[in-house]
Amino acid sequence: MTDKNLPPNFYLASYLKKAGIRFEVNVVDTVIAKGLGIGSYIIVLLLLFFNCSGLFKISLNNFYFVAVNLLGVLYLLYVFIRLFYFKKLRKILRKDPAPVTAEAYAVVVFDELNFYQKFIERLFSKAVLKNAVI
Repeated sequence: MTDKNLPPNFYLASYLKKAGIRFEVNVVDTVIAKGLGIGSYIIVLLLLFFNCSGLFKISLNNFYFVAVNLLGVLYLLYVFIRLFYFKKLRKILRKDPAPVTAEAYAVVVFDELNFYQKFIERLFSKAVLKNAVI
């Protein structure tokens, strides 16, 4: 994707980085909009499958079985606490009697892909690009 194909007020993150412009993505609304995420649902389904199915005769004395269950439960607990924290923070920010007024300036397209996005792009030959309003 080049700069020529972008509509007005759309900028590539790499271009802004080269220009020395720093910005922060709104984390509170992003976390709340994402919710639990697909990873949480996959972990819940895997935990339910391995704990409720009679296919695997695993005793509770088996260290690996207990460790995997414990890690799965701890991950889900972390996700729920994080989601609850950001919902509470958003509620506090919205109740502020003197909010900071801001206007949307531009849309930034994150063109630098991480490892997982590159993997998905290779599998499906589609660019996985995210964007943010700053």
